Amino acid sequence: MTAQELNRIGTEMNALLPLRVSNDEERMGLDLSQHGESL
Repeated sequence: MTAQELNRIGTEMNALLPLRVSNDEERMGLDLSQHGESL
């Protein structure tokens, strides 16, 4: 895989991140509040 391809994939991932982060952060927040700092 070339650096150019990796860069394009990274850009596409970043475009999706704002949508996913809210869900993941909510879930992480719930997990942290239930289990403490067990990460």
